[in-house]
Amino acid sequence: MEADMTYQGTRVSLILAERFFTSVRGAIFTLALAFGLYALVTDFEKLCDGAAHLVARLGQVEVSASALKLGLNPASVAEAGQKSAEIPSDMKELFLTSDIQALKAGWVVRLLYVGDKDNKCDFDNATEKMKSDLAVDKHLAADGLISFTEDSSLKTKVMKAMREAKAAGRPWTIGEPRYCYQTELTDRGRNVKTALAEFLAAGFSAVAASPEARAPRGVKVAEAIAR
Repeated sequence: MEADMTYQGTRVSLILAERFFTSVRGAIFTLALAFGLYALVTDFEKLCDGAAHLVARLGQVEVSASALKLGLNPASVAEAGQKSAEIPSDMKELFLTSDIQALKAGWVVRLLYVGDKDNKCDFDNATEKMKSDLAVDKHLAADGLISFTEDSSLKTKVMKAMREAKAAGRPWTIGEPRYCYQTELTDRGRNVKTALAEFLAAGFSAVAASPEARAPRGVKVAEAIAR
């Protein structure tokens, strides 16, 4: 799958890639932003297609996306998690595999975004995207991967922003917030995220070590992606 980004979107991705690619968690965050923000990640297969595109650009690797998928699926991610030294053994035995297998396709990016600073609220006239995000957050909370806590102070802040927007004549079409909330990863959620990180890190390492990788030394991330 070829990533179809706008020029501005590409600039954002380049900045994020330069800043975060030095760490495993940074790589995951970059992938989530680079592909999630442009609605290119909706399931495990597309997530890996996106990763394959980015890796091919970064490493100048002329191989097909299917060759770089590296078997990305719930079972493979769970296997990577079982090998992780960061995940406690008892959590691996009790929850990890079942949590990953229960993680539905469209929930992956939302899990990676937990803890961001957007205004998470249930609005009277919410957009379809807002409704979908709220529904996913509720599912992730019900599955024990995140906490879901109503936040009255956030609601007050959003109400103030709404009044200011209306007073200034700016459009505000989503209505009042019924309630607002905060989310945080639970221990189980962090383990699932770690398993995803471990899997993709192994994939990046495998690609970098492959005979097909012909990138000249010193090629910058921004230069590689821009080509």
